[in-house]
Amino acid sequence: MTEQTMPVSAGAPPEKEEAPHREVEGTSEAFGGAEINTPGTEAFLPVVAATFSSSPSKDADTQNSVIENVTTVYLDGLLDAAARGEALPHPQDIERELLEQVNANLRLLNAGRAVRVSPKADANEKNQAPLLKTLTFNQVARILVSLHGVRRLLASRAPGARPDKLDPVVAWDPAHGVYSLNVEHVFALAGVYNSSGGASFMKDVESAVRRLAPRIRRETSTKWAPVANGDYERATGELHPFSPDRVFLSRSPVAYVADAQNPVIHNDDDGTDWDVDSGLMEIADGDEEVYGQIWEVLASVVQPQIRTNKAVALYDKDGNNGKGTIVALATGLAGESRTLAASLSNLAKDTTLPLISGKSLIASDENATNDFVRNAEVIKSLATRDPILVNPKYEKPYNEVFEGAQIHCMNALPRFGDNGGSMWRRWLLIPLTARFEGRERKYIKDDYMRRPEVLQYVMRRALEMDFTGYSETSVSAALLLEAKNENDPVRLFWAEHRDEFVWDLLPLEFLFELYKGWFSRNKPSGRMVDRRSFDDSIREAVADDPGDWVDLGKGEKMKASVRMTGREPLVVEYQHRNVFEMPEKWKREFPKSMQFRNVLYRDRAAALTAAASSTAVAPVSPAAVPAQAPVSSANPAVAAAEAHLARCERLAADEQALWEQRAVEEGVTDPAHVTDHARITRMGSACGCGAAPQRAYDPAEFARAESVALAVSAARADLDELLSPS
Repeated sequence: MTEQTMPVSAGAPPEKEEAPHREVEGTSEAFGGAEINTPGTEAFLPVVAATFSSSPSKDADTQNSVIENVTTVYLDGLLDAAARGEALPHPQDIERELLEQVNANLRLLNAGRAVRVSPKADANEKNQAPLLKTLTFNQVARILVSLHGVRRLLASRAPGARPDKLDPVVAWDPAHGVYSLNVEHVFALAGVYNSSGGASFMKDVESAVRRLAPRIRRETSTKWAPVANGDYERATGELHPFSPDRVFLSRSPVAYVADAQNPVIHNDDDGTDWDVDSGLMEIADGDEEVYGQIWEVLASVVQPQIRTNKAVALYDKDGNNGKGTIVALATGLAGESRTLAASLSNLAKDTTLPLISGKSLIASDENATNDFVRNAEVIKSLATRDPILVNPKYEKPYNEVFEGAQIHCMNALPRFGDNGGSMWRRWLLIPLTARFEGRERKYIKDDYMRRPEVLQYVMRRALEMDFTGYSETSVSAALLLEAKNENDPVRLFWAEHRDEFVWDLLPLEFLFELYKGWFSRNKPSGRMVDRRSFDDSIREAVADDPGDWVDLGKGEKMKASVRMTGREPLVVEYQHRNVFEMPEKWKREFPKSMQFRNVLYRDRAAALTAAASSTAVAPVSPAAVPAQAPVSSANPAVAAAEAHLARCERLAADEQALWEQRAVEEGVTDPAHVTDHARITRMGSACGCGAAPQRAYDPAEFARAESVALAVSAARADLDELLSPS
């Protein structure tokens, strides 16, 4: 008898050996701190081995090992038969065959065990493994994984993402070529393989499935587009059969037809003809850019793998302009079962999130004009395809990643609590200006958009587009800027006053004081922002739509020079209306040498230079055009200032030449008077010589002439400042 099995005298504890160190594996420290020892037994606790034997001994067969081995061999045989194209047995036949094979091997196991006990001993004393009457929960789980394609879907798209306990269970649906998130029917099959299993058994099956199911990652390659009749390969234009190796959760119900043509549909009731191309162009109101954007939206619907990072808003304040027709067409392409109809306000609610599973299109035909979305994080995550925690009532939470397009119809610009740049980068606003009031053809939306020939043509054309993301157009950019201004009072203040300032240098401190007066008049019940938020919003507004204004940068200084000559009239306007009290600091004139930090300044020369090529003419008087000033200074700052002054003087010369040409056209015949006449008329005054203008000049033409003069004055002052001895 070995030392480990030697009997001990009754009532005497075993001789206590030195207990293992607390940091050694196998102690309570190794088991999360749980107390697993009882006094006097420390020496007999096994230390967890670093390695194990590569194979079991011949006497290591147990009931569990027999069940596992037989189940493995049986399922492998079925998979081999399926690979040869043979039909699998009915689930009830699988249950019967597997039970027969397992029990046959258990009988062999029992027969091989040497049992020397009384014939009257029970099964435990005989060391007999009991036979199975039903399949175990582990067997059923393995059947679901092996034969029914049950998998765990990695919620994260990141290549290095680790499995997560919230990763959902999915099942391969060979008839439709998708992995279904609706696995209730799969777990219902557990009852077919073991009809006597109760709620506890089903729970054990689900737990085993989550443990055994291999994890798969959703198809992220943009090379594939899942359609009704296969997987379309974008690079080659070929259609491939369904494959479980390409993990899609849904696919369009519309088939790809390689020769689908633009259908022409005649309506006998009103005698009209309609086709897709001209119909969409009519909705675009003849705008080629908008027409192209509509096709890009449709392409994003049929190619949900392409990540755009944007939600689409179809906007017009009046309605009856085809927004609903586009949504109906998109819904037909995606399929109603894959479309979630949810307004912006409802989309951010927890009760809506569980409905996103399996969808590839989120669309809203109507959004209330007074909707205000305070928490828009969900909308951003849907656009950027980040994992969202879905917490259904009375069910386990899980991570969900939405892969698809968002299309929202709006009769008012969206209003969000989040006005940051990251929010607005997630939106593409498309203005639809067509009007169908009084000439609506509702059958286009209700009938034509559902017809197979229409959907198949749009599918073919949208798939064959070289679509990689939405295009930014000038009309969309302008509408986005308008939406930003509507959502941010600071931006709105800047948009209203940007072109009204007389000063060409605006300290942000001054603008903030002026904003207080504007806000008290226009938003009396609103919440005033702090100075830091104001500065950030102003800088973002200038960056988005600078015009001829430049943000010098945080902490950078600039002297008043000639840019703050006299008083700013807007101060007088607000003060006159007694809206607020402007600090005395900003009511006076500033010396040219006074410096300000954190400023915006108007670079008049930049905008004028951009437009010079379209307005410049050959000068009438060669003497009016100064030669390009040489840049001779070794000081880079001085050299830059000299070059800038030369550019401004060139602009002034071109402007003078333009007005001199006009003087000649007005009938000035004396060459000596041409220059003076041009100088007088460009200031908006009438010359006493009697020559009359051939037309009424636009105020913008006088404003340009003034800007040129101010640009020269500012450039000359900057250079003088650099060259002054002080």
